[in-house]
Amino acid sequence: MTRSFASMILLFLLTASALSQGDAGLEVRLPDEGAVMTPQTVRFANSFAKTNASFARFLGENPGWEFRYNELTNNPHRAWGAGIPIEGFPAITLMNAPQAGRQFVRENAALLNADPANLRMLYSEIVDGKAYQKFIQTHNGIDVLNSYVDLRISRDGRVFMFGSDAKPGLSVDTAPSLGVDAARAFAKAGFAVPPADDRITGGTLFILPLKFATRIDARLVYNFVVNAGPEDVWNTFVDAHSGAVLWRKNLVQHFHRGDEHEPRPAGNTVNGRLMMSVYKDSWLVGASMEPVPNAYVNVGGKEYITDADGRFTADIGAELTAPVVARLAGQYSLVRRGDSTAVAKNGRIATSAIAGQELSVVWDSTNSTAAERCIYFHMTTIRNYLRGIDPSNKLADIDRQITGVANINASCNANWDGTRMNFFAKSATCGNTGEIADVIYHEYGHAVNQFLYTKLKGSSMSNGTLGEATSDIPANMLRDDPRIGIGFMLSGSPDGLIRNSDNTRRYPENLVNEIHDDGMILSGAVWDMRKAIGLEVSRKLTHYVKYGTPDGTTTGEVFADYFIEILVADDDDGNLANGTPHSADIIPAFVKHGIPASGLTLSFNPLGDQTSVTNPYPR
Repeated sequence: MTRSFASMILLFLLTASALSQGDAGLEVRLPDEGAVMTPQTVRFANSFAKTNASFARFLGENPGWEFRYNELTNNPHRAWGAGIPIEGFPAITLMNAPQAGRQFVRENAALLNADPANLRMLYSEIVDGKAYQKFIQTHNGIDVLNSYVDLRISRDGRVFMFGSDAKPGLSVDTAPSLGVDAARAFAKAGFAVPPADDRITGGTLFILPLKFATRIDARLVYNFVVNAGPEDVWNTFVDAHSGAVLWRKNLVQHFHRGDEHEPRPAGNTVNGRLMMSVYKDSWLVGASMEPVPNAYVNVGGKEYITDADGRFTADIGAELTAPVVARLAGQYSLVRRGDSTAVAKNGRIATSAIAGQELSVVWDSTNSTAAERCIYFHMTTIRNYLRGIDPSNKLADIDRQITGVANINASCNANWDGTRMNFFAKSATCGNTGEIADVIYHEYGHAVNQFLYTKLKGSSMSNGTLGEATSDIPANMLRDDPRIGIGFMLSGSPDGLIRNSDNTRRYPENLVNEIHDDGMILSGAVWDMRKAIGLEVSRKLTHYVKYGTPDGTTTGEVFADYFIEILVADDDDGNLANGTPHSADIIPAFVKHGIPASGLTLSFNPLGDQTSVTNPYPR
C-alpha cells in the first residue's frame, strides 16, 4: 500500500478562564469548559522529556512517538506511534485483551502517571481487529469523573495509541457531610418551581475534579437527575459537603438554538404488503410511495412482521377471511401523536384479508399524518443503516422499539429526551420537524451516542458541541448530503437550512460558544474527509470513532481527540507514525478546519522511494 508519512508536530497552549454561571439559567458549567487552545508555542515531546524521566526513557526506547500532554497533571493526554509489543501477547482476542491492557498499564504506570491499583477497566472491545480499552480512576473506591486511561492495541498485540487523564495526588474528604436526602434538596437550587422529590433520581457519589488554569480542585459530589418537565431533565452534581451545585447539564438534546412472530405456512394464507406515502428527504421535496419494513401487522389475532420490502405472509387457518389491523409500530419504532390525548387519533388501519388474495395496505393521509409516517420510516431506516455498519451487541439498545412523538404543540425544534424522540408541529416560521429526514436522523444520532457511550463507559457523552456534531454526521453520511434542516425554516435560504456541513468554519476563529454552530467546525472537517476518501469508508470511520469514546469539557481538546480516533479507526498496521490507509486525505480535511489547531498540528509529505533496506527513513 502506498502511504503518506504523517509527521506529527505538537502545538499546545491552554488559555483557560473560569466561566461564572451568571445569567445562564439553570446550567452550571465546569471551569474549563470555556478554555481555548491556541497553537502559539511549538512543544515537542523531546522538550517535555527533559523534565520527565519516564518520558525520556520511553522516547529513548521508542523513537518517533508523538505526545500531546497535559502540563497541569504531567500526563500524556494522547500519545501515538509505532506499536509497542506487549510481552506474552502476540495476538489480541476478546478474551485476552483485558489482561494485555492491564499488563501494559502496570508496566508503564510512571509514564501514564497513574496508579494501576486505582484504575478500574470500563470496557475492552474488539473493533475491526483492534482493541479499544478505557479505564477510570478511582479514589477510596469512588469513581473520579473525567479521569481516564485509554489504550488502542493492534491485532498483533502492540499498543499504538495511549492516553492518560488520571489526576495524581488527589486530596478529597470522601466521607460526605450531607446525607443523600439533604443533597437532593440542594439539587433543586435555581428552579422557579422546585421539582418534587420523586422527580429527582440517583444519589451516587463521585469525585469531580475542577480544572482551573493553574490547579485542580477535587470535590466529592452526589449525582442526581432532576426531571423538571419534558424539556428540562438536568444531570446535576451537588457538592457532598457544601451542597453547592457544581455542574449541571440538560440531558434533553435539541435539534435547534421473535420467533413467535414468524409466519407459519399452514392452511389458508394471505400475502400482503405495506406501503407508505413518505417524504424521503423533506416536505419540500414531495412524497413518494415506499415499502414499510420491520412493521407489525395483526392478521386474525396473530402478529406478523414485514420484511425489508414491506411484505408478509399470514396463516389464517381454515378461515376464508380475517381482520387486519396495522399501526405505526414495529420492531424498532413506535409513533404516537403529541397533538391529541385520544389514542384513536394515532395512525391506524383496519381492513380485512381474503385467503389467496394479495392484500395491499397503504399508509397515507386518510389514516395518518405525514409526520407520523415519516418518523416511523426514518427511525427504522437509520436503525437498519447503523446495524449494517455495526452488528455488535454494544448497539443492542437500538434493537428494540423506540418511541417517536409527532406533531407536538410547539414549534421550531425537536429533541431526544433520553427515552424518546419528540418532533414539533408546523408554525408560521418553521416546518414540521417530523417531516424532515435529517432532523429525525439527527435525533436518532443523540440516542445512539447515549446508548453506545453508556454501554461502553457507564455514562453518556457530556460535551454538547461534540454531541451536536456527531448527531449531524450520521445524517450527512446516511443521506450523503451535507445539509441539515431541509425545510426547517419557512423563510431565508431556498432549502430552509439551519446548518450545512459543507463549510469553511475553523477552530478557534469561528467559535461562537453555541454548541450547534460550533459543532459545524467538526462536521465540516468530516464532510471534507468524506469528499476526499469516499462515502463507504467515511460511514465506517464516523461510526467506529465512537468506540474511542472521545469526550471532555474543552471543545478544542475534544475535536483533537476525535481526529486522533478517526486515524485509529483507519489504521491497519498498529502504527500511526507511518500514516494510515487514508491519512493523506484525512489530515488536510481536519487541518483545513483548524483541527487539531486546538492542540495538535500535523505536517505531512509523501515519502520518496527508499534507497536502503537497512537504514531508516530520514526525518
